[in-house]
Amino acid sequence: MTDMQSPRTTPSETRTTRPPGPQFFTEQELQNVNTGLQTAYREIDRIATELNSDSTAVRTAADTLKQAQENEVFIGRNRTAVAASGLYASLRIHRQPVALAEIADQTDRTRRSIHRANSDLQETLGLPVPPAPATEYVPRFVEQLNDSISDEYTDTAIETTITMIEETDTADLSGYSPTGIAAAALYASALIHDISATQHEISTVTGVTEVTIRKRYPVFLDSADASEELPFSFNQ
Repeated sequence: MTDMQSPRTTPSETRTTRPPGPQFFTEQELQNVNTGLQTAYREIDRIATELNSDSTAVRTAADTLKQAQENEVFIGRNRTAVAASGLYASLRIHRQPVALAEIADQTDRTRRSIHRANSDLQETLGLPVPPAPATEYVPRFVEQLNDSISDEYTDTAIETTITMIEETDTADLSGYSPTGIAAAALYASALIHDISATQHEISTVTGVTEVTIRKRYPVFLDSADASEELPFSFNQ
């Protein structure tokens, strides 16, 4: 790689100490709602804090959970799963998509249970959740990968990843999830730019299986080889 890289800071150098208690709600706000909502609000506060989400998305999630309770979505559902799904939907509404695996990793619920709760929320409340394009996942995945690999995805590598996604024929991506597309393109970009990210490391960060990455990344290498925007070819 030719891009200049600044010295990496360790997690202990960048970690900030958060004050105890909720970060997005006041204790008074929590006391003003019933026990069920209070539990759900504390849960989205905790998850959002871990994901470094912004307050706008958290407030939308809180409003969603209030509507969910009024529409009896909580009945028969684990509150943690419903709270997590509310935050997941809110982040997508505000164009801050995170992988479902990231949300699940912050809870004791499975991705499947959160996905089911999210489906119930969207169907019952008619949430305006837009489909998240794969390109919107790339910066977040890169940020996490750069914390765990010996060299980093540079701005050029990120641009390559996004360009490959945008230029690949949509027919070749039919049936692929946005996170699966992003993960496979990131691996292809790592090969092109000689970045040390392995399929296993990308799988761990994105929640996409290594098998999926292995099957899909050649599509993006073909796209890069044919591209007029990317000034190189890659011999597989």
